[in-house]
Amino acid sequence: MLLALAVGVLTVELIYLALKDSYQASVKLQVKSNADLLTRITMTGNAMGAVSALGLVNPAVKAVLKSETPADDAGALDALQAIHDAHAATGVYIVRPDGIVQTNIVSLGANLNGDDVGFRPYFKRALKGEKNVYVAISTTTGLRAVYAAAPVYETQSVKSAIIGVAVIRLPDDQLTKIINSSTHGASFLLSPQQVVFSSNQREWFGHMAIQPTEQELSAIRDLKQFGKNFQEKNVLLLPFDIRSETVKYLGRTYLVHGATVNWDDPNGEWRLVMLADLGSVMSLPYKIIVGTASGMVALIICLLMMQLRSKFISARTKRLKAEDELKEYTSRLEVESEVKSFLADLSIQLQQTENYPDFAKLLISDVVPRMAASYTALYIYHRESNTFIPIGSYGVDEQSLSEFKGGQGLIGQVSIDGQTLLLEDTKNLPIKIQSGLGYDLPKSVLIVPIKQTNTLLGTMVLASLRGFNARQLAFQEALQPIMAVQLSILNRHKDNNAPIN
Repeated sequence: MLLALAVGVLTVELIYLALKDSYQASVKLQVKSNADLLTRITMTGNAMGAVSALGLVNPAVKAVLKSETPADDAGALDALQAIHDAHAATGVYIVRPDGIVQTNIVSLGANLNGDDVGFRPYFKRALKGEKNVYVAISTTTGLRAVYAAAPVYETQSVKSAIIGVAVIRLPDDQLTKIINSSTHGASFLLSPQQVVFSSNQREWFGHMAIQPTEQELSAIRDLKQFGKNFQEKNVLLLPFDIRSETVKYLGRTYLVHGATVNWDDPNGEWRLVMLADLGSVMSLPYKIIVGTASGMVALIICLLMMQLRSKFISARTKRLKAEDELKEYTSRLEVESEVKSFLADLSIQLQQTENYPDFAKLLISDVVPRMAASYTALYIYHRESNTFIPIGSYGVDEQSLSEFKGGQGLIGQVSIDGQTLLLEDTKNLPIKIQSGLGYDLPKSVLIVPIKQTNTLLGTMVLASLRGFNARQLAFQEALQPIMAVQLSILNRHKDNNAPIN
């Protein structure tokens, strides 16, 4: 009886440990993936690239900060509006070196002109030349927001004097979506001050992980990062100590796993913390069945050992799979980061173009290698005449390209519909790729309408002899809003561009 009991208890414990090991690997993978995603959508996102480019190359913004033009200068407001619309921001604004908002575009909350944001760390860091991300509760809207800030330089050189700061304020929708994606249990974003900034458990908002000293509490209040949570209320603490490997909450035991969110906050490290329910590793009925079977039938111990070995192999396979997935995910992040960096650099270069031909030449020279395209034609859309006008090409004589009406032919129809179309059957298309040996038919044709919100700005036609892969299609999708922003700016100043008939 003692031997049967020992076999049953040992079998259950060993199987539980094997499943727990696999479960821990899965939890670590998810929290690390989510933390990396929080970093990627902020520090290397398109919004950060947009404000960086604004502060480096936009002359209208520089003129406003130098008091050469009024705060409501149309050129500066157009630039802010374009960035605001492209990134679904709640506000885009320019701040003087003394911390006073000089001009702004705001879609949520009060007008910021004249407000003092000099106390905000994102302003102080940007004024020192550091692009940075900052999350806080907005003092004007009372809502959680993500701020991306970059310096505004006197000239188009990062070595020139800093004359102000460009800021974009984004809603916390993307942060909340990532935090709520946890499939293992409670998840929350913890600030360097140990404050729960956001969580999939709303009752934990504003709670602290540890009891602060009076000095630490005073510093939190002075920072004003967490709105009014610490101004008039008592400090609320989480109902457990996350410094332990496991915690108990509402009668259940949870594993505690965390990963760093790389926001380079001078106050310390942001962490994404996840509580994983250990009760889901192995249910009580399953424990009873395994223990009873192994104890009652001592003769099948060998079979149980084989089952145990199978469990260990399965757990090891899952762990190795999780490690391989993490390596693959990290590699994919590096590739995506390189693409984001390339797009940010391209966005800056495009914003320095002053007319359609220069814009087309620079864009096509960078897009063709990335897309491995053998044919590229770029058109702008003239709304008044409902006409698409060619402004640049590759793999075809530009003089052979002609204007066409919106809705005319397949390209005209797709452009007006505004939805990107990939064609694998190209026999009936009037597209031939020019080469030294004559003309070839493409294998794939991609028609990309260029639009901002619901406004059609142009279209780009790409063709390839080999076809487009998933990475190239994802690249052109990320490129579309960058093209749209600059075309929108060029359209507003078309008198400086090539004539449009």
